[in-house]
Amino acid sequence: MVQDSCGIGVRVEGGVFTKSGTIECLRELMTTEKGVKMRENVSLLRKKAVAAVDSQGSSSKNFNKLLEIIGAR
Repeated sequence: MVQDSCGIGVRVEGGVFTKSGTIECLRELMTTEKGVKMRENVSLLRKKAVAAVDSQGSSSKNFNKLLEIIGAR
């Protein structure tokens, strides 16, 4: 699901982890244009996650708002 919606991840052939399947997935990630795009997507998602949990980020603001609503502040 993450592979399809976020453009990251690979499918393991047959749905079972094997040495050869894992090596093939790593090869795909490290040597293909698809792998380059996945690494770019991961970098973008990481930057967004870091920004969201910053003291002025959306997650922090939402958590503070929740605390106000439940009267914990």
